[in-house]
Amino acid sequence: MKSLIFGILFLVSSGFSPVQINPGEHELQLVIKEIKQQSGKIMIAVYNEEDTYLDIMYKAISVPVDSNILKINISELPAGYYAISIFHDVNDNDELDKNFIGIPKEPFGFSNNVLGKFGPPSFANAKVKVGSGQEPVVIELR
Repeated sequence: MKSLIFGILFLVSSGFSPVQINPGEHELQLVIKEIKQQSGKIMIAVYNEEDTYLDIMYKAISVPVDSNILKINISELPAGYYAISIFHDVNDNDELDKNFIGIPKEPFGFSNNVLGKFGPPSFANAKVKVGSGQEPVVIELR
């Protein structure tokens, strides 16, 4: 009994911290640069499957713009590959405004800072790996 009490006291005094609640989940730090206007919000779409890319979001996040650079943590992501699409909803109308031929009038970007030739990039070109020891994903708005 004494050894159990001493063991517990040792763990508490040595700074022991419990294991992560969901060890299979990770956090992705997203850094958004080149924000020209401090109005509206950044709309973030996270996709986890190539087959449903740009159709069905795994996560959707909206963040108010209050700086030229934003750092956003996206939590509760299982390890794997994800593609991220963002746009700056400058006028706060919850949609990406486009001109009459469909070209975005508001700043946008994709993970890996890739662009498609005549439309959005493919999942394969935009995907980033989420897992242990990951670097932040930096997206520059265009």
